[in-house]
Amino acid sequence: MATDAPVGPGTRWIELRIPREDAGAVLFTAPGQESWIGGFTNVSFQADDVARTAADMNAAGVDFAKEATTESWETSAIFRDSAGNRFVLSTD
Repeated sequence: MATDAPVGPGTRWIELRIPREDAGAVLFTAPGQESWIGGFTNVSFQADDVARTAADMNAAGVDFAKEATTESWETSAIFRDSAGNRFVLSTD
C-alpha cells in the first residue's frame, strides 16, 4: 500500500490493509502533533444501531466519553481506547 506518510529520521507509522481489498489506513502522528496522542483522532466507526452497539460495547467494558446522543442529522457516541484516544461511533 502506498502512503503519503512523511519519511525521515524518527518517523514511524503503521499501515493497515483489508485483505483482498484496495482500502487501507495509515496511522501516524505528524511532527508537532505529539500532544494529540492519547486524545484526538479523526477515526469514525459506523453502526446501524448506535445506541445498541454502544450499550453492548459499554457492557463489554469499553469506556465512553459521550453516551449515544441523537441529533437531527445522526446518532453518535464517543468512546476511548486504553490509551485514551477518542473515536466516534455514528450512523451513516
